[in-house]
Amino acid sequence: MQINITVNECLLSDFGLIYIQEFLQKQLELRELQLSANRITKFLQSKENVNWEDEFDIAREDAWNEYKHKFLNFNNS
Repeated sequence: MQINITVNECLLSDFGLIYIQEFLQKQLELRELQLSANRITKFLQSKENVNWEDEFDIAREDAWNEYKHKFLNFNNS
């Protein structure tokens, strides 16, 4: 989808068209990521009887072990 916006000529001449396009694209991507994070947070908060601290600790431990195995050549212990 394409949208048209009005940009001040001084701003356009100071930053350039490509910079402004890339800036706006990155801002939209950030907003999309924030919306996804909010949806995930609401979903997690809606689940009862789950100890998320324990779940996150397990996930961190698994991620660390995977990192050690792939990049540090440590033995998993």
